[in-house]
Amino acid sequence: MKSWIKFKDVSFEYIKFTNASSGIKENFISFIKELGRKKITEEPYKVLNNINFELNEGDRLCIIGKNGAGKSTLLRLLTGIYFPSKGEIDINGKISSLIEIGAGMDHELTGRENIYIMGMISGFSKKEIRLKENEIIEFADIGDFIDVPVKYYSTGMIGRLSFSTATTINPEILIVDELFAGGDINFINKATDRIEKIKNEAKIFISVSHDMEYTKKFFNKIAYVKDNKIAYFGDDINLAVNSYINDN
Repeated sequence: MKSWIKFKDVSFEYIKFTNASSGIKENFISFIKELGRKKITEEPYKVLNNINFELNEGDRLCIIGKNGAGKSTLLRLLTGIYFPSKGEIDINGKISSLIEIGAGMDHELTGRENIYIMGMISGFSKKEIRLKENEIIEFADIGDFIDVPVKYYSTGMIGRLSFSTATTINPEILIVDELFAGGDINFINKATDRIEKIKNEAKIFISVSHDMEYTKKFFNKIAYVKDNKIAYFGDDINLAVNSYINDN
């Protein structure tokens, strides 16, 4: 059986730039010696190291770990926001994500135009998006602002439009960082209902969770990210959750 998602020896790092001197005297001497140029050092910082896992149709993956462990970076690698420093990522299927509200939007264009941009970024055709356009607009509930440039939107309006676009065009793979709470209680309720529906319909669902009881009830796979590595990946949810609790 061909995997829908496969990570093979994936690592991600970035270059951290720091000022080599720390004190006022050292900075002044360095300034004179370097003719005004600051002395900057480059240091590689590894966020994720040697990640390996596979997901197949029907998998519901929960990612747990303390802040700074690399959970959000893993989500960004899954969605293509980041590219691995080494290793291979193979993904089969159309992805919608809710990890960076407003990601992919052009704030100079209208909300309606951005629906097409975000839809095509996720791999959907103009025809597929056109068939869902009215439903997306109705769910977002931003009225006549749909034909106004996004730069005039409130944060809540951007969030509602992003959420509606990502969840209306029936994704095969849905990736969620945190459930968006777009302000008023009516939208929160219908957004929650929609997420629950998609969880059951998507081929693969991936989410970060901080609610361990919810994690035990819903997900069939779990990845415990610890010290920039996957400390556990598999289907023993209780084992991973208990390890996480004991470690923290």
